[in-house]
Amino acid sequence: METPAAHTLRKAERLCGKKDISRLFSEGKWGVGAHLRYCWVIRAEGSPAPRNDGDGICSACSAASRGTTPDASCEEGGIASNRLLVSVPKRYFKRAVKRNLLKRRMREAYRLQKELLGCCGVDFLLSWSSKEIVDWETVRDEVATALTRISKAVAKQRGSVHAADGGQAAAEPDGQAETEVLAAE
Repeated sequence: METPAAHTLRKAERLCGKKDISRLFSEGKWGVGAHLRYCWVIRAEGSPAPRNDGDGICSACSAASRGTTPDASCEEGGIASNRLLVSVPKRYFKRAVKRNLLKRRMREAYRLQKELLGCCGVDFLLSWSSKEIVDWETVRDEVATALTRISKAVAKQRGSVHAADGGQAAAEPDGQAETEVLAAE
């Protein structure tokens, strides 16, 4: 059974600040869904880490609420939280009531499905890109699709970075093992 903290959207999970937002737009990678555009960037190593309120729940990835242990970045006080920015352009909806409705639906969809992201330290934007207001189920499905695509792209990017770093380190032990086998013969 999930604890209530699993489905929260804390302040640490909201992307704010001019520097962070401009970095997202300048360095981010973009993707498109049927009604939704999204942009994501992996946060730099020097970014501040989210707080742990002492309740055993990392405010970022809420690993304790999922019944797992926080990953190494959470335990070491490193970058952990995923931060969200939601946007509905005025060009599509002139009335603030309609824009706010879609923003609430997107935030709620993220709040309930944030475990689909499966990685920590990602800043991302969800921007509505359609002129129609759709029902809750469609918004939920769009956000789920965006989160899984971001998760796969981050895993692929981090895997290639780790493979590049670990490729030489992995080759050295194999070379040593071959040398030891030849010496033994």
